[in-house]
Amino acid sequence: MSVSLPRSAAWILFVWSFMQLLFSQAAAVEGATVSCQISLESDVVKRGEAPAVLVTLRNDGGEAIVLPGCLDGSDAEKRYPHCRFEVFDAKGVAVDVSTNHKCGNLGGLFEQCFVRLQPGESFDPTAGDFFIPNHLRRIANLAPGMYELRFVYVTEKSGIEGYMGVERRLDQPNPFITTPAVRASYAAMPAVRVVSNRVPFRVE
Repeated sequence: MSVSLPRSAAWILFVWSFMQLLFSQAAAVEGATVSCQISLESDVVKRGEAPAVLVTLRNDGGEAIVLPGCLDGSDAEKRYPHCRFEVFDAKGVAVDVSTNHKCGNLGGLFEQCFVRLQPGESFDPTAGDFFIPNHLRRIANLAPGMYELRFVYVTEKSGIEGYMGVERRLDQPNPFITTPAVRASYAAMPAVRVVSNRVPFRVE
C-alpha cells in the first residue's frame, strides 16, 4: 500500500531538500581565497583612447570554486558580481569614472556566465564573452597626467536573484526562475570582495 503526501507537504519536503543541497554546497566554499592582479598593455594611454587591461582572478584556495564573469550591468552595480575599475590621480585622490546603465533590460543569467576554477587556476572576468566595464571608456576623457588604476570585484550570497537580469522582469508567478545548472554554479560560488594591485599609467 502506497502512501501519498498532501501536495503542501510534498512541496515543503522539496524546498527543504533543495535548501539542504544549497547549504551543503555553499559550505564547501567557505573560506575560499581569491586574489586579483591587473596589468596594462601599455603604461601610456593616448587621450581619447581606452586602455587595454588584463585582469587575472586566481583561486588561491585548496578547493574548486565557481566565479561569475562581469555581466551586463555589473559595472553600474545593477547586478552581481560588481565589477569596477577605480582611478586615482597623482596625489592619490579618487577620480570619478563611474558609469550609468541607462537601459532597463539586462542580459539573462546562464551557465556560461560562470567559470569553474580548480586550485591555482585563474581567468579574466572582463575577457571573451564577458563584459568590459565602461569605466575604461571614461578614462579616455581624463586630462593629461599621471594616474593609478585598480580593479574591484565583489560577489555576495544573499540570493541568486541579485545576479539575474531579464529573469527579474518575467511576468510569471515566480519571476526568479533559472536552470538547475545555474543554481548549482551559484551554490559553488564563494562570497568575496577582491581588490587588485594598483598600476600606474600616464595620459598624454
